[in-house]
Amino acid sequence: MENIYIRPVGEVDEKMIKYLTDELPLIFNKMVKPLPSIPVPPQSYDDQRQQCLSSEILKAILESAPADENKIMGVTEVDLFIPIFTYIFGEAQLDGRAGLISLARLKPDANDESPDEELYKLRALKEAVHELGHTFGLKHCPEPACVMRFANNIIEVDSKDCSFCPSCHDFIVKSQ
Repeated sequence: MENIYIRPVGEVDEKMIKYLTDELPLIFNKMVKPLPSIPVPPQSYDDQRQQCLSSEILKAILESAPADENKIMGVTEVDLFIPIFTYIFGEAQLDGRAGLISLARLKPDANDESPDEELYKLRALKEAVHELGHTFGLKHCPEPACVMRFANNIIEVDSKDCSFCPSCHDFIVKSQ
């Protein structure tokens, strides 16, 4: 049976790793195991943007992955970018092994909101489910509430659910 690994990249709050490790099995019906942290690859950091290029971190996650076919989800607190966007919440290989989320812009206090631990955890779970959905082959979904809907900002993250729409759910069930 294919499982899911959680790989912290850099220093990541252990409570968040535990939360994701506890919640993701309920959504994907797979075992989720935490792995030791790896450092943020120094070559991922862009001095001008003061952010990290997500593809470099994804490459490091894949290079450090156990030699099996399990999915692997990287979790980092560094701010991520890809060249065509100001920032991203995450990135994943479509129908591949690895995904990555950044917690940097999911924290309510990073968005001029009052600290809210439950909202922060829910946002992280939504983005982890979204990126893992890509690793199972799902593309972005037009359904407003589906977790696979593209989120360009934190308002769009908050407006979607933490679950798949019926069509995306069927796809996930058939892909496993």
